[in-house]
Amino acid sequence: MDLALLPLDDRPVNTAMVAEIAAIAGASVLLPPSHMLPHFRTAADPRVLGSWLTEVCAGGLHGAVVSLDMLGYGGLIPSRISHDPLRQVLANLYVLEEIHRRHPDLHVGALNVFLRASNSNNASEEPEYWTQFGTDLHALGAKAHRAWLDQLRTGPALVGDDRVPDEVRRDFALRRLRNHSVNLAGLSMLHSGIVQTLLLTADDTAKFSAGSAEQVLVDYWRTLLGPEQNLLVYPGADEVAAVMTARLLSLHHGTTVFFSVDCSEPEGLARIAPFENVPLETTARRQISAAGARVTAQEADVRLLVHAPCPDGGDYYGSRPQPTDPALIATTVQAVGAALDRGERVAVADCRFPNGADPALVEGLRDAGLLLRLLSYGGWNTAGNAMGSTVAAAVTAVVGERAGTLDAAAQQRFLLIRLVEDYGYQSVVRAELMARGHGYDEVDLYGERGRQAADWVRDRLDQVLAQLLDKDDARWRVRSVDFPWGRPFEIGLQIAPVEAAAEQHRP
Repeated sequence: MDLALLPLDDRPVNTAMVAEIAAIAGASVLLPPSHMLPHFRTAADPRVLGSWLTEVCAGGLHGAVVSLDMLGYGGLIPSRISHDPLRQVLANLYVLEEIHRRHPDLHVGALNVFLRASNSNNASEEPEYWTQFGTDLHALGAKAHRAWLDQLRTGPALVGDDRVPDEVRRDFALRRLRNHSVNLAGLSMLHSGIVQTLLLTADDTAKFSAGSAEQVLVDYWRTLLGPEQNLLVYPGADEVAAVMTARLLSLHHGTTVFFSVDCSEPEGLARIAPFENVPLETTARRQISAAGARVTAQEADVRLLVHAPCPDGGDYYGSRPQPTDPALIATTVQAVGAALDRGERVAVADCRFPNGADPALVEGLRDAGLLLRLLSYGGWNTAGNAMGSTVAAAVTAVVGERAGTLDAAAQQRFLLIRLVEDYGYQSVVRAELMARGHGYDEVDLYGERGRQAADWVRDRLDQVLAQLLDKDDARWRVRSVDFPWGRPFEIGLQIAPVEAAAEQHRP
């Protein structure tokens, strides 16, 4: 199966990860050439991307995964910071109408992200005024959401904030209105048959926030337009293209994967994870549905074991959280082992902490000899990111197995990449890198400085990988590392069999 991918942006989680997950089921993903893609705050040209998509869709593809942020604005960050008028953004999107007219049987899965309002005074991914007013704007969105809900009961309300200048408030609101208009355009294209699946996801949100209010407005239109099982609204962002790819593979092969969802903490699935706005059980069910799979109380194809968010908080980007209770780790490891011993396929969504795996869980599974027996694993960034990539990899593995196209080496490679990156880098080595460099800032890892840091990280991660592997199975090496946006938050990572990795480093 061949798919076109117009990704959210140029980072590996939105490009390489999608291709890696597709490869598990023997599928291939066609991406735009790298020079066509955006880079951080520099937008791609949507018209060039639209022409590329039109051309490749004429080549006999089986489907297309299309980010409306990319097609409309030229990338995720440009969707937040550009001054493109709404009329131009919408005109860019309707290349999909022409593609559908020419190829009515081509399944197009569209994605769009609700405009985030990060709770920080950091403008690296936001308009410049975020440096001064970021936390105030986040609070303003929550205040407006609550006031709007109140006015539905008591009458009109006005929301002001003396800390936010009128011109900033107006720009913040108009950007949100533009994004909301794109979401509504996506709904229109879905109900017109131009796209066949639409995933609208929320990045870096909260129970009360501007983005959560806009999700309610989408739900109103969904109610009025009528039930549509191919529309899903849930927390997520960087994993969504991978989830959509799993969905298209399931549809192409005419098969449905069934999941059971378990957690070692009785109340764990009821928690709302940081940066999200719904209970974790809702996130799990919606991620599974988005991937074309189903939750069942009967015999399942995959047992999804969820390591629930820590009730005491903690985040692996900045400082190390307190270690997880050993008794909880032992219970979770025992549950994984028991399921594997029963012959079940087991996937683990490690949602304990944002921005990194729970080292106690990974090391506990390693010490019990269970780590490499997992079908899939994810423990990166938000709970939605971790959950979605875990589910997508599990779905493609089962689909590939049923279709006779499973690539077992690709499945193991992806499992190891997630372990090395989520545990090795995000939870362990990144802190060492920050300490070694006396604190790298957001844009400090370019040029020679970046290459030196990448070489050091590659060698450290190679050590971590060796510690994760049994001596009898130590056939993988870290092949390369880079910093795609010149900052320590994320890395590009490749691993390869020992022979290939040695060839890469041979003088």
